[in-house]
Amino acid sequence: MKALSIPVNGRPTLVGLGDDGGCGFIRSLCAIIGAECVECVAVTDRWDAWLDEESAVKKQPLNEAATRLTHDYGTMARLRGTVVIVGADRGANVSVSLSPDQIDTLRCRAADAPHW
Repeated sequence: MKALSIPVNGRPTLVGLGDDGGCGFIRSLCAIIGAECVECVAVTDRWDAWLDEESAVKKQPLNEAATRLTHDYGTMARLRGTVVIVGADRGANVSVSLSPDQIDTLRCRAADAPHW
C-alpha cells in the first residue's frame, strides 16, 4: 500500500505499508512514525493522517508541513512528529493505497507549505 511520510524536518517521501488491513498495516505505520501506538485523523473523504498517539504528551515538535496540509483541506488539527498520509475508502471503512495523482498533489502541497 502506497502512502506519504511527512517528517518534521524533511521532504515528504513515498513509503510502502503492509496491505493486510490489520497487524501488518499498523506495525508498518508504527515503524515509520517511530511510535508504539498510532492514531488516525480523518482529513478528507479520501485520505487520513496517521501519527503517534502520544505525540502531544511526548512534546514532539509541530509538523508544520502536515499541519498546513490538513488545514488546507479543512481539518484544524495540529499534527506533531512524523505524519503518514494514507488513502481511505469510507464506504468500506478501510485504508487504501494513495493514487499516483494523490501522491503527486500531496507531496507538492506538503513540500510547498510555508513555515509558521
